[in-house]
Amino acid sequence: MSHQVISLKYRPQQFEDVIGQEHITITLKNAIQKNRLGHAYIFSGPRGTGKTTTARLLAKVVNCESPQNGNPCNVCSSCREITEGRSMDVLEIDGASNRGIDSIRDLREQVKYPPTRGKYKVYIIDEFHQITKDAFNALLKTLEEPPKHILFIFATTELHKVLPTILSRCQRFEFKRIPLLQIMDLLRAIALQEGIAIDDDALLLIAKKGDGSIRDSESILEQVIAFSNEEISYEAILNMLGVIREDVFFTLFAALNSGDAGAALQLIDDMLMRGYDLTEFLSMFSVFLRDLYMVKAHGSPDILNTTENLKHEYLTVARAQDERTLIRMLSIVNEEMPAISRSANTKILTEALFIKLSRMKDFVDLDRVL
Repeated sequence: MSHQVISLKYRPQQFEDVIGQEHITITLKNAIQKNRLGHAYIFSGPRGTGKTTTARLLAKVVNCESPQNGNPCNVCSSCREITEGRSMDVLEIDGASNRGIDSIRDLREQVKYPPTRGKYKVYIIDEFHQITKDAFNALLKTLEEPPKHILFIFATTELHKVLPTILSRCQRFEFKRIPLLQIMDLLRAIALQEGIAIDDDALLLIAKKGDGSIRDSESILEQVIAFSNEEISYEAILNMLGVIREDVFFTLFAALNSGDAGAALQLIDDMLMRGYDLTEFLSMFSVFLRDLYMVKAHGSPDILNTTENLKHEYLTVARAQDERTLIRMLSIVNEEMPAISRSANTKILTEALFIKLSRMKDFVDLDRVL
């Protein structure tokens, strides 16, 4: 039997399984139960947050032979066909490769025909923003007065590229990035079912690398499982993904805070020797400074989505810092990053930046001068 990847094996089969998007799933369930279903929906938001999965669930439940509390039964023939991707009533179209006016004209002809089995014929168009302006205009009339048996679901990561005339004819749902802790809980449950031992530090690292995307996080977990044996260690993930350890930033910050430019420059050389990209390193250091400032401003590390050990370390360092100094450091790094990323002399500019940051105590506050 062929291997099934994690993102497909554990794809949600009920609305309650879609994590982090309760504002959408509850609305859709209520619309189904109250028989107030729209004819066209736009699902927008970052990649890997459940847009296509929710679209399939909606397509499944509207054609289900015995829906249960707004969810598909996943047992009837219609549900099974949609789950297996062989339903004639649910058509998934890639907007990137079917973006021209001819493709939309073909679609307009197809919508005239009723569904073969279910109540609705559902068109799910992914990457909807890539459709051309002429194709959008060709779709307007169909969207305004569609046949009663048609349901359109459009998914896009770039809502601003969709014409306002299209938007006005659809119900819009904005998908949010998934919080780190929720992704960690999901990955922990998957690892448990797969018989894989993994600690919270490793889960946090995968979730951070996934950047709020469930699909990306699950793909990384799949890669990590293939790399490791039955136990996944934090160190193994660091080496495999090329992720910089959190304590590197604490070490760098301590060197800058004490005015030790030499130690900071040595750390840069170490990063380069290990093959790390300095632009990405600076971006991560900017996030570190932001987190440090947030802990300082709030007086509590609970605002951060991280492990308890790191929360304690953030709090210890933040308490000893001046709030204005953290703001200035963060501003300087963010101001210099665009120029460094475009430069051919990334190392030299990064070194100059860290020398500047190591001399922060020599800066005189303007209010104090006045």
